[in-house]
Amino acid sequence: MVGEYESAFQHAAGNEQDSALAQLELMRNSAPSDALEAVIGRLNG
Repeated sequence: MVGEYESAFQHAAGNEQDSALAQLELMRNSAPSDALEAVIGRLNG
């Protein structure tokens, strides 16, 4: 999952990246999981 998001982020515009991160953070807040933390952490950093 992380690799798929990283690949998509390479070709996404800034606003698309922001939107995707906002959606991931919303999912994390609704149902916390280590997988979402990993994806958000890698994409933010």
